[in-house]
Amino acid sequence: MASLAEEACGEGMSYRLKARQRVLVPRKRRDRATDAEAVGLFMACHNARDRFIVLLLARAGLRCGTAAGLRREDMRFMPDCTALGCRVSSLHLHVLRRENANGAWAKRQQSAAPGEAEPVGFLVVQGAWARW
Repeated sequence: MASLAEEACGEGMSYRLKARQRVLVPRKRRDRATDAEAVGLFMACHNARDRFIVLLLARAGLRCGTAAGLRREDMRFMPDCTALGCRVSSLHLHVLRRENANGAWAKRQQSAAPGEAEPVGFLVVQGAWARW
């Protein structure tokens, strides 16, 4: 008796078997860290760089790989960035998908559109310039 794989491949023909049904896995909502947990993590940091990363994750909503792949030119922390050729005038940062030396990738498959940016708050900007 021939196996299913042998039956699927006739003489000189090959077929790809495809599942008829898909199992739908319900998406779970991720728990967001509370403000108290974010402050506790912030206070546990020993240097300004780590504090800034915690601020990016907690306040700007970035993922770890996205924050690790940021470059200085991606951060537009001036009140008006139109002089730099940016279409967004408020405080923001650009999330671009590119190959980085540290191997970090933004999770999204395509880079953001040139006019698309992630807004950041004043607290994140202060964290970027502060020397604790």
